[in-house]
Amino acid sequence: MMHPFVNLPPKNRRWAISILVAVCLLGIATYRLWCYPYRAADAVPGTTAAVFSFPIDKAKDSVSDSVKTIGFFHAFPELQQDYSAFQSFLQRGGGAIPGDAEWMVQNLGSGQLALSLAVEAPSFPLEEALSPYKSEATFFRGQPIWRLSSPEGTMLSLARYRNLLLLGRLPLQVEACITELKEGISEWGVPSSGMGRNLYLRVDNLTGLGSGIWAPPLQDALRQFEGFCEGLNLSFEKNGDTLDIRGAVESRRFLSPHPAGEVSDGILLNYLPDNLAWCFRKPLDSFSRRTDSGPGHFLASWAGPEMAFASMALPGNEEDNRFLLLSIRQDTDAQSHIDSLARELGALESYDFQSFKVVRLRADSLLFPLGVNMANPYCTILGDYAAFSTSKVVIEQLARNLLAGKALVQQESFLRLWASLQPRRNSLWAYINTDLLRLRLPAYLQQYREPIASIINPFGALMVTVEPDGSLCGRILPKDSGKPGHSSGMAWIASLDTVAATAVYPFPADGQGQDFLIQDAAHALYLISEKGERLWKKNLDGPIVGHISSLPSRRYVRQQVAFATPSRIYVMNDRGRLPANFPLELPSPASSPLLVVDFEGQQRYHFFIACENGKIYGFDHRGLPLNGWSPQEELDSLVRQPMIHFQKDNKDYLLALSEAGTLHVFARDGAYRFPPVQTGASFLSPPFYQAEGELERIAMGDSRGLGHIVNLEGNYFRLKLMPELKEGARFLFVDLVGDERKDYLAYRKEEIVSRYYEGLKFVTHFSERMEMPVDTAFLFSVSGKETIGLLHRESRKVSLLDDSGAILPGFPLAGDVPFALSPQPDDRQMAVIGYGASIYAYRLY
Repeated sequence: MMHPFVNLPPKNRRWAISILVAVCLLGIATYRLWCYPYRAADAVPGTTAAVFSFPIDKAKDSVSDSVKTIGFFHAFPELQQDYSAFQSFLQRGGGAIPGDAEWMVQNLGSGQLALSLAVEAPSFPLEEALSPYKSEATFFRGQPIWRLSSPEGTMLSLARYRNLLLLGRLPLQVEACITELKEGISEWGVPSSGMGRNLYLRVDNLTGLGSGIWAPPLQDALRQFEGFCEGLNLSFEKNGDTLDIRGAVESRRFLSPHPAGEVSDGILLNYLPDNLAWCFRKPLDSFSRRTDSGPGHFLASWAGPEMAFASMALPGNEEDNRFLLLSIRQDTDAQSHIDSLARELGALESYDFQSFKVVRLRADSLLFPLGVNMANPYCTILGDYAAFSTSKVVIEQLARNLLAGKALVQQESFLRLWASLQPRRNSLWAYINTDLLRLRLPAYLQQYREPIASIINPFGALMVTVEPDGSLCGRILPKDSGKPGHSSGMAWIASLDTVAATAVYPFPADGQGQDFLIQDAAHALYLISEKGERLWKKNLDGPIVGHISSLPSRRYVRQQVAFATPSRIYVMNDRGRLPANFPLELPSPASSPLLVVDFEGQQRYHFFIACENGKIYGFDHRGLPLNGWSPQEELDSLVRQPMIHFQKDNKDYLLALSEAGTLHVFARDGAYRFPPVQTGASFLSPPFYQAEGELERIAMGDSRGLGHIVNLEGNYFRLKLMPELKEGARFLFVDLVGDERKDYLAYRKEEIVSRYYEGLKFVTHFSERMEMPVDTAFLFSVSGKETIGLLHRESRKVSLLDDSGAILPGFPLAGDVPFALSPQPDDRQMAVIGYGASIYAYRLY
């Protein structure tokens, strides 16, 4: 067959060869332009930030493979709707969404998220799938795009491009995929992934994805990564109770062919506190060679081989939670360098905190060479590391945690991650405590806080490491790591000048957040912020008698509290300032705590107090004596228990229980409501009341374990509250179980008993014997349920019981005085406890 071709004249032969080559090239071009199949990844627009895929069990040519909807979709209803619309459309064509499809999450504007999808489906019966829908076709660059609506109201747009199906909620999503396929304008491509769970993040597009979603602190953090990280290619695999992460970092700068170094010695972990929301650590091997002048030169003169940038989970702005730890070379004196810099640039503040010297430097760009923006940072030397933060509170918390041994290295979940991943000295690693991160979500997100919280809620902690060559591995632990874990975590520590003497009292400062009041043994009153910062200290003339009362007010911007010392009545705002006429001098030393009453609900408060002269005094909001209470003299003995006020049927009842065991019940004008009720008993607890609907009773528990119940006419009867009647019993009237009638809780040393009415029967709810004697019990309302706080003074412990009498996880904790509970985001609580000369705040999980 070759003979005719060989026998052709040379000129004709050249023409034949040219024609043959042209036909081949034309065939190749035709195939490439009209027939060549695309990968689904080829349709991903260059502006996309997140691309992911699902696992499947069957061949990729089949569209009949099913895949379970992941929790991510359930957290975002609009994405769930997109997923369901895509699934429904493909099912009408005979199958579900294949696992090797490329899913894309896109921002349509103002934080409105939407899904789009690219599917390899060359034989998909498009006409059959379109038939049940109401459709409208438009053309974009010669390609038809169908806009579909179903009777159920779902909307989607789609196009077929060669062997691909392109789906989105809006036509513009499909148009972006077509543009990418026609022009290939993206400078990057989605890496080829296996058939597992894969996620590809394009870091420089994440800011756009989060437009209207990310708060400024998160936007700033993402921009810092854009300089050296282009993309993250991640895969996820279930491994027992953990989720393992494998992948690679596409980097602009830090990738190195050097092998991984030795396993890190972990010295840094002793300086990182245990209340971190997140931490990012990286090596600084080449730092000194990159900084020859300016602020970087100052740091390079003493900086060691690593740095850690982290955020505590304290209330407030994100900037006030962040700190930087910079290692110090062994052959340098970092303190002298910092002192020299303070003299050169100026120090805005300098002081000694316990054994540490703290200085605030006048420097805006000092930490820029490390990629950290901190204006005028506080700085101190903590052993092998220098600490920097814009927040004095954070610097002091770092010092306190170091002295108290409250370090990240003590956390079981972190140690489990550290042991499994074994970071190297030259590795970059990041750690996230998801429990604490949830508390910080309001600082990171403008919207979608609840959906994102629900996504991370099943997880307890996460850690990833990145090697110099860009390889990445990580692990996600489930909540509690499959084991009973600690149910309380240190939030902060504050210091007093001497030991705590009173309970901790919440103070709603400025109506936002919650600060805390406490008095020490030297009679100084402190206001501690919700972040552990000592806001002020006021020296009083004596110990506070009993409790501190809050005075809610719409009349004044600043909130106020009231309390009494033996000689005075104080009203004080959150600046520690007193209004005119206060403090009030008492005619005789106080014998009972101060009672504060708002008779008319107009926030004009009246004050009542019993004194050692056997009389009760009353004052109005200006500090002037009240008629009928200047003084009230009709008492048979001293009143030492707290007085009580309540209203029923527009009548006021003021209760005073005397040492002789007599209950005195007064009206507003000081007259008796009914004759004094003489019980003949002694009492270690104040009276309580119930006045809702037809339930009208005053309840008291005496020191032998008997209950004394008085109605509002002065009639009374007794109940046996404890199995054995003997001295030392105390009493609470609390709503734990049963019907609307409250329950009777009595305790003596280690014994605590709760009883209630079931119909006409008086039955036991629980009877427990504690491991430690109970000195004081007090009540909290948590998520609509009553809980019982306990002080074990002899053992220097505090506990918290649920409504069944069981000790809640995380307790007991060290404590010398009754503690306070402070509500936190995500229905959590924070216990604020006085112990010795310190105040400890623990988050309860």
